[in-house]
Amino acid sequence: MSGKGAWAWLGLMSAGIGLVLLSGCAGGGSTGAGGSKAPSKAIASKSAGVGDFVQGEGVARFGADRMRVPLELRGGALYVRGTVNGKLVLLIVDTGASSTVFDRGAVARLGLPTRATGMRSVGIGMHSVEMRQLPVIAMDVGSGVSLSMSPTQIDLSTMVSSKLSRGMEAPSGLLGLDVLRAYDAIIDTRESAMYLKRR
Repeated sequence: MSGKGAWAWLGLMSAGIGLVLLSGCAGGGSTGAGGSKAPSKAIASKSAGVGDFVQGEGVARFGADRMRVPLELRGGALYVRGTVNGKLVLLIVDTGASSTVFDRGAVARLGLPTRATGMRSVGIGMHSVEMRQLPVIAMDVGSGVSLSMSPTQIDLSTMVSSKLSRGMEAPSGLLGLDVLRAYDAIIDTRESAMYLKRR
């Protein structure tokens, strides 16, 4: 089922999440029974609140009310780069994370205040770590686009060390569903871009 201009589509539509992932694949239209090729079709979903978009010449075009944020694909993950208080921030776009988190080391480097939550978190391959709350901050991702978020601080040193050991740039944290939902995100993996609703 591959073809030039064909699209694989993944969507989180339940509970009105409004997050859509688009992934391009090489080849011609999708192949049906008997080897015949069917043209690719555009997908539009109003129930998820993502608005209409049109597919043409392998490019998904979204409404003018959306902001385009470039993404970087490395090591099988998508990253968004920006600055907080003028200092570099590199976040992994993680649709499986319910909330946005910053690594403890990154929070110290950025000089951000935190407050105790009395909560701890345990992740896969991680020990129990304290969770601390950051204030609402703005992450500048370029072209006048700024993302508002209130991340949680946890210890991501295991993940950071793993990235560094493979010669990769250390991520500052994870961009989670709280921010992606707030901006009604559309993630286009073929174009390595994220389209966000203006707030």
